[in-house]
Amino acid sequence: KLYDDVIRSLEKLKENSIKTAIITDGIPIKQYEKILRLDIDELIDLVVISDEIGIRKPNPKLFSYCLNKFNVKGHETIYVGDNIYKDIVPAKLNNIHSVYIHRGGKYDTNITGEQIPKEYKPDYEIYKLNELFDIIIDINKKFYIGKV
Repeated sequence: KLYDDVIRSLEKLKENSIKTAIITDGIPIKQYEKILRLDIDELIDLVVISDEIGIRKPNPKLFSYCLNKFNVKGHETIYVGDNIYKDIVPAKLNNIHSVYIHRGGKYDTNITGEQIPKEYKPDYEIYKLNELFDIIIDINKKFYIGKV
């Protein structure tokens, strides 16, 4: 089951011509079935399943593979994940803007309380996916200010 903010957030990304991808571990047929069952296949531009390419999270090459598929650089992208070591660390190693989403699951981490090396702490933390749009605005401001 999807969180209540997912569909609208994905729709808004699509409306704004922002490409989306899912990077996941698991058995390909099960992951594709899940995406179809959740009815998000039309909202996702790319699905990268580790078992299909032989690289599993947290290997940063899995994230590099996704960047190459989109023909973008890490600093041009944002990765949202709920696991520090499987999501945030490999994103940071690829110079991707990292967003840790607190979903209260078994991997939920108190970022300030954890002994996470500074270089692996997420760039942003959110509790709802729709908070991502403020982050996109913030990153764009920093990017354009740097260009002036």
